[in-house]
Amino acid sequence: MIRRIIGVRQNASGCARVYRNDSECIAMIQNRDDPECIATLMTEVTMTSAKLLLRLLLSTPLLLASATSCVAPPAAKPTARMIDFGIVRLVGPLDRHVDQKTATGFRSSGPGRSVFEKRTTEIPAIQGAAFGIRYRIVGSPGKPVTVEEIIRHPPMTRPDGTVIREERTKDHVTPDDGVVDQKFLYLLREPYEVVPGDWSLAVAIDGTTAIEQHFTIIPAKRS
Repeated sequence: MIRRIIGVRQNASGCARVYRNDSECIAMIQNRDDPECIATLMTEVTMTSAKLLLRLLLSTPLLLASATSCVAPPAAKPTARMIDFGIVRLVGPLDRHVDQKTATGFRSSGPGRSVFEKRTTEIPAIQGAAFGIRYRIVGSPGKPVTVEEIIRHPPMTRPDGTVIREERTKDHVTPDDGVVDQKFLYLLREPYEVVPGDWSLAVAIDGTTAIEQHFTIIPAKRS
């Protein structure tokens, strides 16, 4: 027996939920095209019989009824967009983290104050030049997301003789507000990193590439 149905609530996806005792969900219906069903249900808020409630749901056109469970709508997949790109002026201090999969054997992180000075895809092939992208991911608050940053470049020979063409860094983040706002930067720190040609910086979310930006490292002009 249902003691009292006290209200019907509908969210943006069209899921109407019938509540009792102001907290317990006893039924869910999918209402896609018939806005009158909510008004119809509201006229029955004092019903005390589960049988009558079920009969009402089954008799309403274009409804899918379930009187045994309430299933929340699936969380939206995170989306990503690029905010900025180009030549960057790094602002430290920068902390080093050992990572043998990178060209230098480590990666750096900083306070996020580096500045995009010029929006361009052409980067001078000089030691000390820095470039990159800034991107934003919007997902569900408190839901973990796997973010992988991928650098692809022409063959680069490290001091130990190994040749690399790709560098990957993967992080698992759980933003409280569902938003990840990051800068993905590359510094041509060492002479062997200054490799002219096509470079790309890509960001993958949960294993799927969401952003990719190409840059051309251009040899310095000879006077």
